[in-house]
Amino acid sequence: MFEEINRQLEEKGLIVKLGTLVDATFLQAGSQGPVKPAADKDARWGKKGKKSTFGYKMHIGVDQEHTLIRRVEVSDASVTDTEPADALISGDEKAVYAIRPTTHMPAMPGSPRPTSRIG
Repeated sequence: MFEEINRQLEEKGLIVKLGTLVDATFLQAGSQGPVKPAADKDARWGKKGKKSTFGYKMHIGVDQEHTLIRRVEVSDASVTDTEPADALISGDEKAVYAIRPTTHMPAMPGSPRPTSRIG
């Protein structure tokens, strides 16, 4: 179904293919309170900066111009952001940009997150 939605968006010219932005976010296992690792056999521990999360990670590839999600991969939280990167690239874009982790420097209010061109 996701592929069909993207096909229809592309048919209407809403996917520009200038570039793809790739990023990932943690999804905590369980819906309420802290989860014991034994409660979810597929979830794993992941860490970003000083924050640890038990659960999953959603990796996305987004059209640069309209921020429409073109590709999605879900993994356990221990998978690095770069491991599923190839699956997030559609192959028809002119460039690929990855969101860089910036745990070493504070974000400036209102400033965009730094990116790295990877393709």
